[in-house]
Amino acid sequence: MTGRSPVLIVVGGGHRVYHEYLLSLMAEHARVWLLGDAEPTWEKLYVSGYTVVDTGDAAAVAEAATRLAERATVDGVSCLDGAGSVACAHAAAALGLPATEPEVVARSHKQDEVHDVSADDLTFDIACVDGEPYPLFVSRRIDAVLPELTGSGYIVDSTFADEETTAVAMAAQRSAGVRYGVTHTRVTRTARGPKVVSVHWGLSGDLVPYAASIADGVNPGRVLVQVALGLRPDPIPARAHRVAAVGFLTAQPDTAIGPVHADETRLPLSVDVAEAFPAPDRRSLRYAYSVVVDDTVAGCARALAAAEKAFMPRPKGKSRDGATGVPDAPVLPDASAGPVR
Repeated sequence: MTGRSPVLIVVGGGHRVYHEYLLSLMAEHARVWLLGDAEPTWEKLYVSGYTVVDTGDAAAVAEAATRLAERATVDGVSCLDGAGSVACAHAAAALGLPATEPEVVARSHKQDEVHDVSADDLTFDIACVDGEPYPLFVSRRIDAVLPELTGSGYIVDSTFADEETTAVAMAAQRSAGVRYGVTHTRVTRTARGPKVVSVHWGLSGDLVPYAASIADGVNPGRVLVQVALGLRPDPIPARAHRVAAVGFLTAQPDTAIGPVHADETRLPLSVDVAEAFPAPDRRSLRYAYSVVVDDTVAGCARALAAAEKAFMPRPKGKSRDGATGVPDAPVLPDASAGPVR
């Protein structure tokens, strides 16, 4: 990507914790115009402009993209996760830009969605350009690798994937008809060989791409820009093998959320970031997360355990606002104390 900075439409803003790093990386390689459901807040740091539009209405998004293209040259259309993929594809098609209809992918593998999560499941993030797949990174659920840890999360380790399983994941992109885009594809290893479970549109969620960036050196934001422009992604840089993990701390349903008391002395250097969520996530009950990197899975396990201990809960009792709230519920951290790095 040389010469003038390309103009990239991004459909949907997303959640700051999960998407800010991604949008910031994309903004380093393109001028971003955001199409979002509401006026942007944190996204304004990274966009050149924006249009408020119902991103659930693919026709409305395509119309907004077309109006923008009448005023400026638009070079690509992308999105931060699978939620905006259908509207993104419609907008790209309306502008004659590289696109694949995500619903084709969903239909191709709908019959496999009933599969239960297995300890032998791997998730491959794969970029496709002109029908050619390019593997990015591979991850596994943390409970499949480190069952001794209490939280949820994911481990990124390039040694998880063998040649046969990788080949099956790559072939799934062609069978699903993916020509342009990024998918995360779940493959389970069975006695009869690897089996594709599902192909989902967009990068893996839950900060897995960020973990991959510090483990493998992949730049997920740059990859999204390149694929949207119809360019092959850069080769993954050769570097010493590293393992990264992202872990989430989850409260019980009857737990009130209170201030953070973080003990930074508990954090080893392998902790890249440990933060509380800016506001309690009532749906997932997550209240904090950490991303760690080490030379081994065991090293990541130690770092995640240390990061968990850095978030010190208050004693049982009243909730943050002084109300009784849930009687005798343990009060856990929010983001009032800021990040721990």
